[in-house]
Amino acid sequence: MKINLNSNCFVCPYCKCKISRKKNILSCLKDNDHQYFIKGNIISFIKNEEFDSHWRKYRSTPIPLAKLEAAKNFLSPVIHKFKDNSYVLDVGCGDGVHNFYLKKNIPSSTKISYTGLDISLEGLIKTQKRDKSSVLLHANAACIPLQSNLMDIVFSYGVIAYTDNPEKTLRELARVTKKGGLIGIWIYPDPGKLNGFVLRSVRKISKLAGPRITYLIANLIVPFLGILPVASGVNLKNASWKQCLEITLVNIAPKQLCFPSIEHIQKWFKKASLSIIYQDQNPPVSIWAKKE
Repeated sequence: MKINLNSNCFVCPYCKCKISRKKNILSCLKDNDHQYFIKGNIISFIKNEEFDSHWRKYRSTPIPLAKLEAAKNFLSPVIHKFKDNSYVLDVGCGDGVHNFYLKKNIPSSTKISYTGLDISLEGLIKTQKRDKSSVLLHANAACIPLQSNLMDIVFSYGVIAYTDNPEKTLRELARVTKKGGLIGIWIYPDPGKLNGFVLRSVRKISKLAGPRITYLIANLIVPFLGILPVASGVNLKNASWKQCLEITLVNIAPKQLCFPSIEHIQKWFKKASLSIIYQDQNPPVSIWAKKE
């Protein structure tokens, strides 16, 4: 599962210019002050610690089986599209669950180049422990440091809703995808009624109360994960308290999280010149599209 990117594949996320490599440093050809360091198989393009405390705390947590099942449900509509020599980008790879699933379910004879991108360096360190061969990018999903029209398959599970402008982020995913390539997202649309009211209320309280109170609230919610829009199916029957706590915090702690309507999501795809080839019938939704 290894054909890695070379330095010609990268661009400076600020200048959008080409990058040169000297030993373990990538340098922007336009501005020498824009330098990005390589450690192991991780390339750091940003300095961001927003999700680091979360992954630092849960770095050693094994992947729950329910989370792997969710990965299977998301990737199964296109798993046959992962061909030899495919370039794959996982935007918001987190703890590497989708990479783990692909390694287990793509034939060993099929060589793909997997690249994981995440805003959290700690999350990437966790992924790196599971896979030391793939390229991992510490970068922002809204500003991917890759050349346009580069990847064959790009996907983002549950991440673009956490960005400042999900529609713009989807266009960025489309930018780095080749013509005819595939783009997939998992997103939870507006839950409405009781679920929506509960989730928004908890998030508002957490935002006002701060990290310590948020942690206490999350522990109170763990036994009742059903009230949250969590498609992984993780609960205390199939996962540990710590694993359930991680899922809960991902839903209530982040500053930004939107719940667009299905109609809005479909419009995003149309504006990005993406033709939908698969969509779940009921929320939460997995949507896969082809770049025209």
